[in-house]
Amino acid sequence: MKILIVSFYYSPELGAAPSRITNMAEGLKTQGAEVDVLTCLPNYPQGQIFEGYRGRLSKKEKINGINVYRYWTYATVSKNPFKRAVSMMSFATMLWLFAFKIKKIQSYDRVIIQSPPLPVAGSAITLFKKIFGRKTLVNISDLWPLSAVELGAMCEGGKIYNIFAWIERYIYRNADGIFGQSEEIIRHVNQFPSTKNKFVYRNLQQYAVAAQPKRKHTPFRIVYAGLLGVAQDIYSIIENIPFKSIGAEFHLYGGGNQAEKIKEYINEVLTNELDKLFNKKLDKTGGTITGNLAVQNLTGKINGFTWDVNTNNENDTWVLVLSEGKIKHRVLNTAFNS
Repeated sequence: MKILIVSFYYSPELGAAPSRITNMAEGLKTQGAEVDVLTCLPNYPQGQIFEGYRGRLSKKEKINGINVYRYWTYATVSKNPFKRAVSMMSFATMLWLFAFKIKKIQSYDRVIIQSPPLPVAGSAITLFKKIFGRKTLVNISDLWPLSAVELGAMCEGGKIYNIFAWIERYIYRNADGIFGQSEEIIRHVNQFPSTKNKFVYRNLQQYAVAAQPKRKHTPFRIVYAGLLGVAQDIYSIIENIPFKSIGAEFHLYGGGNQAEKIKEYINEVLTNELDKLFNKKLDKTGGTITGNLAVQNLTGKINGFTWDVNTNNENDTWVLVLSEGKIKHRVLNTAFNS
């Protein structure tokens, strides 16, 4: 079977979205499928086109036996809604250059489309389903525009909201199959005219990690590895919790539109604490992250969201989950490695 995956995110980008899509592509390949990926030039989460890809309109490469077709996009981590919309629309437009590969498109048995971003998914549905008549499956990892309203980035009933809501319904109505990251996503989709072919797809990642000895850290070490964005609002944690005075260190790994703001705050307010509090960006092939406690944070209820803690170790580790101002605990039978 030949499969094309269309996604705004893909390896070598870091973060939950590119990690899940890369895992899906490689998983399908191990099951015997011939997999291609249509994506943009890598830029996430820094909001800058990666070194080695700059100055290009497109690039074809092979990663772990998978053909990856990349096209330019306007890269940004700005919180400005207009700039974010331009970024999404630029790739939603550029992916149509792939339409010139007529024979290749006609050879695909299935096209899997990642949503969000909604403009990209809507554009891909139009190209591959409406024009080329391919069987399309939509992978929904987050509910937009509902999540945008929850985050305060969009007003329900506004013009932009109504446009995104129309695209959302258009995607559900035209997809041949839909799979979501949670039961809540499927329940939400069921409210609209859509295919009967729907199921939950967790996309769990498999790791082979050597056992690590249990380590005690002094001072107490708290670790966050992930996106430093508006939804996570790690900046508020650093601003409001006096880690040093309570005998703790807060180690950050990741990038996003709050990264520079966090660095500036640390330099200005917590002088000489930058090296302790803000580590280098986490590389998938990097060494080892060790700590006493891992933390995840969301500023509010994100509809359809599923907790995705990627920690691996042989020792039980507490994961502190913060959501809607409440603390939730969860024990993993693993701890920190990377």
